[in-house]
Amino acid sequence: NGGTGTQINGDEATVNNNGNTTVDGQGSTGTEIAGNNVVVNQDGTLDVSGGGHGIDITGDSATVDNKGGMTVTDPDSIGILIDGDKAIVNNDGDNAISNGGTGTQVNGDEATVNNNGNTTVDGQGSTGTEIAGNNAVVNQDGTLDVSGGGHGIDITGDSATVDNKGGMTVTDPDSIGILIDGDKAIVNNDGDNAISNGGTGTQVNGDEATVNNNGKTTVDGQGSTGTEIAGNNAVVNQDGTLDVSGGGHGIDITGDSATVDNKGGMTVTDPDSIGILIDGDKAIVNNDGDNAISNGGTGTQINGDDATANNNGKTIVDGKDSTGTEIAGNNAVVNQDGTLDVSGGGHGIDITGDSATVDNAISNGGTGTQVNGDEATVNNNGKTTVDGQGSTGTEIAGNNAVVNQDGTL
Repeated sequence: NGGTGTQINGDEATVNNNGNTTVDGQGSTGTEIAGNNVVVNQDGTLDVSGGGHGIDITGDSATVDNKGGMTVTDPDSIGILIDGDKAIVNNDGDNAISNGGTGTQVNGDEATVNNNGNTTVDGQGSTGTEIAGNNAVVNQDGTLDVSGGGHGIDITGDSATVDNKGGMTVTDPDSIGILIDGDKAIVNNDGDNAISNGGTGTQVNGDEATVNNNGKTTVDGQGSTGTEIAGNNAVVNQDGTLDVSGGGHGIDITGDSATVDNKGGMTVTDPDSIGILIDGDKAIVNNDGDNAISNGGTGTQINGDDATANNNGKTIVDGKDSTGTEIAGNNAVVNQDGTLDVSGGGHGIDITGDSATVDNAISNGGTGTQVNGDEATVNNNGKTTVDGQGSTGTEIAGNNAVVNQDGTL
């Protein structure tokens, strides 16, 4: 009820909490230190509720080693709070954050938080790790499980780096695994990501963001998004497989000059499902892996001028309203170097806009290439096989179109 267990005003203090610490109530604090270069070793468990603070440090170069794990619940409750630059927090135990609480909060530049244990965050306003400052680093080696509208990792500041090796599961609307507001962010998702029921895996709001998804990404359900970026010059490297269904979006970028390198291949199924969605000009998408699109899904969709899509892997499109590559904008370029197999009423390549260019190695069945716009150029260099009532190899609606059929038809 507003009390403080240990309070120190001075530099280079060390506090060793070997037993369990329970803090409850507004204004209550377990360990409070005002000074630089302090160290707190929390070997016992830390339980915070009712708006209290477990560990509260004001000063630069603070270090907290939390081996006992912590449970934090209720609005305004904070397990570890540091106001100062160059803070280091090591959470070796498991963290359970719920009902509006915050596990670790650092306000200052050059903070480092190492979450070696598993982190579970549930409920609106709940946050596992929150940092306000530039050059922040979060290493999430344990698993990250977010639900009920909570945030796993929330950083406000430029040049943030998140290394997520433990993988994450994010479910429910407003839930976000990793949220960064700032420019030049780097996120490395080395573990597998499972996003469902309206959740978002990684969200970055800022320019020059880079997200590397090395593990498998699974996205299911309306409103669910694997990687979402709002900013210019974004880069997403999808080395792991991308599986999207139920109306979700695998990668969703709003901004100009975005680049997506998809080496892992993707499977997209169901209406409104989109593997890669970019709203902005001068986008580049490289699909080096194989793509399988079915049941009304869309593999790659770009809304903007001067887009380039390089489909080097095999593309299979099956089913009405299914589309392999869809571009709405002028001066679009699609290089289909991998085979393109279209059936069941699907569209392999669908472009709406003037001055489009398609270099198509091979197209089989359905509607291989469809362009709606003037001054289109389609180069069919490989063999084109068209079979069945209503099947069309290349369809263009517009003036001054050019089709170069160098391969057999």
